[in-house]
Order: sequence, then C-alpha cells, then structure tokens
Amino acid sequence: VNINNIDVERDSNTITDLVEGLTLNLAAEDTEKTVTVSVTADHNTAKTKMDGFVEAFNNVIKSLNSLQAYDKESGAAGNLLGDSTASTLRSGLRRMIFSSVSGVANEVNSLSRLGIEVEETGLLSLDSSKFTSAMTNNAEEVQKFFTSDETGSKGFAVQFDKFLGGYLATKDGILSAKIDGYTSSSARIDKDIEAINTRLAKREETLRKQYASLEQLLSTFSSTSSYLANQLSVLSNMTSKFNS
Repeated sequence: VNINNIDVERDSNTITDLVEGLTLNLAAEDTEKTVTVSVTADHNTAKTKMDGFVEAFNNVIKSLNSLQAYDKESGAAGNLLGDSTASTLRSGLRRMIFSSVSGVANEVNSLSRLGIEVEETGLLSLDSSKFTSAMTNNAEEVQKFFTSDETGSKGFAVQFDKFLGGYLATKDGILSAKIDGYTSSSARIDKDIEAINTRLAKREETLRKQYASLEQLLSTFSSTSSYLANQLSVLSNMTSKFNS
C-alpha cells in the first residue's frame, strides 16, 4: 500500500503502526483508486470522565449536606451537624473547584472555562459543548491543566488527588484519625456505662437489703404494738376492777 507517496509493506492486511491510535484494515486491492482517510479526535472518553467527576463530586456534597442538615420544624439533626472535619472537607472541596494551574493557557485554565459551573445549590453541572470546544481547540493545554506534575505547576487532578489523600490516607489520613478518635470515645463511654451499671447494681442490692431490713423492723414494730395494746387492755381491765 502507498501512503502519502510512501510504499508500505506488512505481512497482514491490518496495519496498526503507521499512525498512533489508528488501525487500517485493507479490504481489497485497487491500484487505480485513492482513498482519503480523515482522522479527528474522539473526545467522548474525556467527556465521560468529566461527567463521572461531576456526578461523584455532587454525591459527596449531597452526603455532607445531609449529614450536617438541621430541620427547625422537627428538630431532626444530621449525625455530623457541627462536626468541624466535615465542614472543613466540604469547604475544601468547593475551593478546589476554583483552582488554576501555573503555566496553562488562560482560556482553559479553570474548570469553569472547561464547561463546569457551580450552581446555586453548590452542586456542579457540565456544559458539554463548551468542554468539547475546549478539547477541540486546545487539547494539549486541557491535558496540561489536569495532569501537569511539574514543580510549581501542579495540574488540577494532581492537586485534587493530594487534597483527598490528606483525608483518605489509611495510616495518617484526617478521616482515619477522626474515626480512631470516635472509636476511642465510644470505647471510653462503654466503660463508663459499664462502671455506672456496676454501681447501680450495687446500689440496688444495698437498697433491697435495706428494704428487707425495714420490712423486718416493721414486722417487729407491728408485733410490739400488738403486745403493748394487749398489755394496755389488761392494765385497763385491772384498773377498772380496783376502782369498782
């Protein structure tokens, strides 16, 4: 086959090493016919990843909002209402959305210039046409915006990964430390409850003994009272006889 006036020979009708990312399948031979192959970039994969990022980001924000919500009418509160770590995480995520990268062309140097907008609710939305236009006109700079790892020029994805790593690291992560703290507090509370229950059990035992003693004393008083009443009756009868 002759490509751009260069004769090319391969052992197979499938050619994969002439143009990066392009596979030519030769179906038939026709020396009189010229075939024009046009190659355009497919941005669907990148768009799918952007859609995935927007969805994941929104899910996290929704979860944080729910966990820190408070209903004035019912008084119902989220489990993390007032939790400083959750508040800091949410604020940090929102700040990240406005990040820029040193050395990247201005026209694509923010998520908003790539079609990601922040709605009034704090959630994100993607303008697909704006993102596709940015990829079509400046793909290399868009890639640099996300993936640059040069000193002083860290791409958005690199910055975001570092930010999340600070929270999600298994050993020294902020969330891991928070969970450990809650676990320790829970264990301490369990011990306190156990100690209180032990004291209550002892107190109950003491009260039961005291109650039993009071019942016995009451029974004794009752017997004594009956005896005294009987003696007083006898004495009264004797007095009556003497007087008569």
